[in-house]
Amino acid sequence: MAINVSDSNPPRPRILLVEDEPIVLLDVTHILTDLGYEVAGTATTGEQAVSLAAALAPDLIIMDIVLQGAASGIDAARAIRSNAPIPIIYMTANADPATIDAARDTGPSGYVTKPVSSTDLHSNIESALYKDRMERRLRESEARFRTLFHFAGEGILVAEVESKRFTYANPAICKMLGYTEEELLRLSVGDIHPPEAVASVVREFMSQARGDTILAADIPCLRKDGTVIYADINTSAMMIDGRECNVGFFTDITARKDIERALRDNEEKYRRLIETTDTGFVIVDGRGHVVDANDIYVKMTGHATLEQIRGRNVLEWTAAHDRERNDAAVAQCAALGFIRGFEVEYEWPNGVIIPIEINATVTGSGDAARILTLCRDISERVGAARALRESEERFRLAAQATGQLVYDYDIPAGVINWAGAIAAITGFTPEEMRAVDINEWEEMIHPDDRARATTALERSINTGTLYSIEYRFRVKGGSYMDIEDVGAFIPDRNGVPYRMVGTMKDISERKRAARELAETTKRLESILSITRTGVDIIDADYNLRYVDPGWQKVYGDPAGRKCYEYFMGRQRPCSDCGIPAAITSRQITITEEVLPREGNRAIEVHTIPFQNPDGEWLVAEFNIDITERKKAETALRASEQKFITAFNSTPVLMAISTIDTGQFFEVNQSFLDVLGFSREEVIGKTSRDLGLFDDVSRRDEIMSALERDGFARDFDVQVRTRSGVLRNGSFSADIVELEGERYLLTAMNDITERKKAEEALERERNQFVSGPMVAFKWRAEPGWPEEYVSPNVSRWGYDPASFIEGRTSYLDIIHPDDRERIEREVARYGEAGTPSYEQEYRVFTASGEVRWVHDFTVVIRDAAGAVTHYDGYLSDITERKKAEEDRARLEDQLRQSQKIESIGRLAGGVAHDFNNLLTAITGNISLALMDVPAGDALAETLKDAMKAAESAAALTRQLLAFSRKQIVEPRVVGVNDLVSNMKKMLGRIIGEDIALKTVLAPDAGAVRIDPGQFEQIIINLTVNARDAMPGGGELIIETATLDLDEEYASGHPYVSPGPYVLISVSDTGSGMSSEVKEHLYEPFYTTKPKGKGTGLGLATIYGAVKQNSGSIEVYSEVGLGSTFKIFFPRVADGSEATLPGRLVGDFPRGTETLLLVEDDPAVRGLAVRLLSRLGYRLMVFGNPMEALHAVEAHAGAIDLMVTDVVMPGMNGLELAQRVGKLRPGLRILFSSGYSEEVIAHHGIIDRGLNFIAKPYRPQDLAKKIREVIDGPAPA
Repeated sequence: MAINVSDSNPPRPRILLVEDEPIVLLDVTHILTDLGYEVAGTATTGEQAVSLAAALAPDLIIMDIVLQGAASGIDAARAIRSNAPIPIIYMTANADPATIDAARDTGPSGYVTKPVSSTDLHSNIESALYKDRMERRLRESEARFRTLFHFAGEGILVAEVESKRFTYANPAICKMLGYTEEELLRLSVGDIHPPEAVASVVREFMSQARGDTILAADIPCLRKDGTVIYADINTSAMMIDGRECNVGFFTDITARKDIERALRDNEEKYRRLIETTDTGFVIVDGRGHVVDANDIYVKMTGHATLEQIRGRNVLEWTAAHDRERNDAAVAQCAALGFIRGFEVEYEWPNGVIIPIEINATVTGSGDAARILTLCRDISERVGAARALRESEERFRLAAQATGQLVYDYDIPAGVINWAGAIAAITGFTPEEMRAVDINEWEEMIHPDDRARATTALERSINTGTLYSIEYRFRVKGGSYMDIEDVGAFIPDRNGVPYRMVGTMKDISERKRAARELAETTKRLESILSITRTGVDIIDADYNLRYVDPGWQKVYGDPAGRKCYEYFMGRQRPCSDCGIPAAITSRQITITEEVLPREGNRAIEVHTIPFQNPDGEWLVAEFNIDITERKKAETALRASEQKFITAFNSTPVLMAISTIDTGQFFEVNQSFLDVLGFSREEVIGKTSRDLGLFDDVSRRDEIMSALERDGFARDFDVQVRTRSGVLRNGSFSADIVELEGERYLLTAMNDITERKKAEEALERERNQFVSGPMVAFKWRAEPGWPEEYVSPNVSRWGYDPASFIEGRTSYLDIIHPDDRERIEREVARYGEAGTPSYEQEYRVFTASGEVRWVHDFTVVIRDAAGAVTHYDGYLSDITERKKAEEDRARLEDQLRQSQKIESIGRLAGGVAHDFNNLLTAITGNISLALMDVPAGDALAETLKDAMKAAESAAALTRQLLAFSRKQIVEPRVVGVNDLVSNMKKMLGRIIGEDIALKTVLAPDAGAVRIDPGQFEQIIINLTVNARDAMPGGGELIIETATLDLDEEYASGHPYVSPGPYVLISVSDTGSGMSSEVKEHLYEPFYTTKPKGKGTGLGLATIYGAVKQNSGSIEVYSEVGLGSTFKIFFPRVADGSEATLPGRLVGDFPRGTETLLLVEDDPAVRGLAVRLLSRLGYRLMVFGNPMEALHAVEAHAGAIDLMVTDVVMPGMNGLELAQRVGKLRPGLRILFSSGYSEEVIAHHGIIDRGLNFIAKPYRPQDLAKKIREVIDGPAPA
């Protein structure tokens, strides 16, 4: 039956933390708090640590080895340990061997390395606290043990089994045999028995040493004076100072041999428990379903094969009463990541129930989470906390064997715990004696003896000396008996006595002999009740014959009841009941049970068979409370779990051997499985005996490293299996201390399969090299030396061998501008623990070509986490990078276009307003010239003013062309005709030092463009070419036809695929740098000297080309000249191609009625003066609404409306539409500097509109008016 340890809430351990680094101090404080510990205090120096340790009395100290100040961590630990045995765990980042040796001398409880791991720290703390608890309890128990031995009323002799010489004798045995202690320690077993009995005594002695017997009854003993006495000798075999010894308790039975013989017949020794070390292993998912398991676990569930349990929930074979707990434990394990020391019962298909101890760890997460579980069948418990149990067992045996009243006096509390022969000596029951405290004890001393006894007790407490006195003690019924009281004190850490352990012996022989046998059972009950041990007697049919009073208080009257129903509330016997086996085998059985009605208290049931006087076989059950011991076992298992799991479950071959002889002391199962040996063939042999090392010198090298460094790490070795097969291994060794002895702990990772995998990987690499990736394997050393390079590195012109042999370094082929960044990133990835990383950078091919690569690298680390290699896989991404650069260039072009567009909108607005001013200026100058006689000086002045105004008008037209808001009149024109007509003019522009050459394709065809715009483009390019050739050169103008495809159009936002006419203008001048080309089309940007250019020439060309759905490209290098290529959409039918004409002749006149609408006063005044002089009747308005109302009110004819386009409140087109409804068929002439919103789309006039652009000359206005009036009527 499983033992369920009830939950408890013990106080949190108090820890003193000593660390001089503030960050580390804060970090470790947080870790301790998260782990549930109380940080009682912190110190930063050794002196503070010593002071705080004395003031706080913590449960544990975590001490940095190296501290600032006069005292190091080791000095502080030595001072603290000299005053109090507080456990200390050292922290260190990197200590030299001498420091470690010095630290080891202070007896630390553990070491943790910085940076501190939460898991490592928790494991060390729990191990240290558990060890401290065990040692403290062991010291207390051994103090009681030594006190009982020395001051016991019974004689005690300790003899070595091998030599049979005595090593210890207490005063009672000296008195019994008549020798001094020194005399007895010179004797052996045969010297204290009559000659005729020596042989049988020695046989009995050896039987007791072997554990075959405990009690040697009716043994004749030879006193020093030659007389013979008889004694019962109770013997316990135990290890003392590393030697096998028999501890004999001598009871003088000379006067009562017959009575003692009856008692001796009822005493048997307990059978040794046999512990099975087989461990079951099972993997379950987060819902508790079995994924995999070993055979041992399958058998634990009561099944035969894994397939019978795979996929099933572990609750299916969990005992019904434990299923809810087990289900909760699975959920808890999934939530916390682990569970330790959990005990549960499994029920087999045939009803058999076995207890299981479970330790589990969660790996993975989500649906991939798995719970790795180690299961141990604890049906036959070998026990934990062996040292504590042995000490407690010695105390229990001593209390039973002495036959005296044993007491444990808690001095501060005044409470006395009584044990031993309570009833035999006092007549009181154990329950009555529980009420006897220190005050009641004084009252029970005879009045004549009381002062002497209490004074002696006070003196002994004050001095710490032995308390030994005889006095008369009142027993039950009021009579007194003579008592010998001997007690000794146990001091606390400060040396102050806090407990007194002693015995009270009845020295009235006449009373003891008569009552001894009758009181034996009561004496045993008293001892066991003190230790929460219940006693019962049961027959073969499970009927209760006797239950001790303590249990009857809990369970009631046992009369007529079965044991399983009385204690467990069951309807049938317990499946693991020890009664049938004990009665059948006549042997003691030991089982464990849980008492549900007592809060699941755990007990260990010792079932002892015996015959009553009627010959009936019964069993006496001694039910020992083991709840605290189970807790100790759990703590011990937790502290040992890491080592047990690592040693017994790891695939690493592990062994423990003696240092001096090299003989194997223990090996794990992996060692046996891999090497093919049985445990019997290995234990006690050496590696030389087994022929393990193929190269014996490697073992010598390992031993040399151990002698030199105290450890050996990662030695590559080859070992030979039992069948002669060689296995590759990575071998490490450490010197460890086990039970006070130094041993060699060795571990070998079997890397045979890894070697095979590496060979397979090499084959895969050879296949891999034909792919697009280039593979490298670099060692994590300065310079990144290569261990492997795939052959396909030849695509970059390199030989793989040149890297391996060191003739070429990979770092050297990385572009210098990228190298420092790459090295820095790689170092950062290594320090951060990154498993892999990706980088992009440039490398040189063997021919010097620069290629872009994408590098995916896997970081290879050893078991300690240190980087050993990098596996890099390089892909050529040069083409992708080029595509990204092309995309960036197009985005830059778009941004440039948008910038120019914004500036253009500003320039257009300025030009529009300026055109109104120029209209008034040029018009009034023209009118003035009409009134000034020819040859007059004023006429020349006016002509100069007109030239300046015309220059300003030309500049305005450039601004409008740049902004694509110039009002143009596109028509179909032949490009060859336009170029040919401009040759004379271009020749005058470039001068005689520059040769003009035209290469015109016959099929160049026609384009749709304003001829003036085309001429402006060619003139501006010609002027720039001239300025680039100050020393002369050649200017070439070419025409051609071509088709632009989708690819070209995708990179030029204003261009659509189709047929185009190419106009190319080239020069042999100075050319342009890349920086100049970047700003080429920006308005007001110029490289010419101040006063030599406006910076609008190329910006104007750019605007005109885009306005006509064209594209412009420039090709130029410094010193090699420049070529501008302009592409215009080709007109399919060029039959209507014409050349521009010019208006000539006098001012035409008229008498018609004109409606003039113009919001600019200056322009309006000019028009009124001109048209009035030409004979027209005028209706003049500066506001569209006024004009509209006048039309509604005017009854006469209106022959023409002349209106501005952009006016406040209503634009010219809207006015024309509303007037047209009032006067259908009215002719209309529009006038504007530009009209983006109304007149045109991107500055192109819609066909059918009459328009005159500002600024205009008076004669142009006059002629345009006659043209509209005399032209065809509007539709």
